Amino acid sequence: MNGTKNSEYYTENSGLEHSPIGRFCAYYSEIEGLQKAHTLIYSADAAPGGAELRLTCCQDGQEKEQAVFCPGLSSRRAQQLLRYLYENAAGPDQWQELLADLGLEMQPL
Repeated sequence: MNGTKNSEYYTENSGLEHSPIGRFCAYYSEIEGLQKAHTLIYSADAAPGGAELRLTCCQDGQEKEQAVFCPGLSSRRAQQLLRYLYENAAGPDQWQELLADLGLEMQPL
């Protein structure tokens, strides 16, 4: 499962209540009988008291987003976790379980 990937890092805090930390996009082509074309967008925002992590799946013109708030999570650690999820192609059915296995406290949004 290898797709075209790109990333963006945001290192400065904009002073906003929710400021972007980073974003990674993985693009997957259609492989007949195996997978539909889709894009996975991994993103994180700094929020009061922690960070919000999101995975958005774009397929067939629809977007499905899953998000969690992680209390006490620093921007640096959120960026590392985001990269981990992206580089390991964690899908919508796996990413929260992977974070839980790492001992991360999460609250669904």
